[in-house]
This record gives sequence, structure tokens and C-alpha cells, in this order.
Amino acid sequence: MTYETAKKLKDAGFYQGEEEMSAQTMWHPDYLDKGSIPKDLVVYVPTLSELIEACGHYFYQLTKEDDGSWTCASINGYPKSGFGVTNSTTPEEAVGALWLSLNEKEA
Repeated sequence: MTYETAKKLKDAGFYQGEEEMSAQTMWHPDYLDKGSIPKDLVVYVPTLSELIEACGHYFYQLTKEDDGSWTCASINGYPKSGFGVTNSTTPEEAVGALWLSLNEKEA
């Protein structure tokens, strides 16, 4: 998962784990060689299982396409249109994008 997607998940309220700096955290790439990392730039990187579980009953399927990309689909009362699809280069990114769309704040 990219830092950008993990940060979007954090900003949208995705669970951030119980430990501040664990094997499932990453920080902004600009701070890789620096000693002090601002806490707001440390993000939790959820597992694929955690992402699927967080989507709840809206999660329908995850498919690897012929071109190597991953498509994630949601049905059964998808909040906005009844059916949602996301596509990305990894399964984690695809399901993460689905979770983000399911949890968009209304403007």
C-alpha cells in the first residue's frame, strides 16, 4: 500500500492500530532519513483482511484482472448507487479505495 492511500485512510477515520510504531506503520517518505518523525505523518498500514472486514457487508468480491490490476466490487445496499467498483494495482489499494468511497463524508 502506498503512503498516500494509508494517509487517506487515516484522515477518513480508519483504525490506526494499537502501537504507534509497529511493523504495520509507515511514515511520510520525506522523513525516511531523519531522526524525528511528526506523529501526524505516521500511518497504519492495514492488512487486506482488515480492509475487507472494515468494508463489512458492503464488500462483494475482489478479482485479479488479465492486465494484472485488481478490481473490488461492493453491492447489497452500497450507500450511494447500489453498486460500487474500484480498480488498482494491488488488492490492498483496491479494497482501501472501496473503504474510502464507502466512508466519504457528505459535503
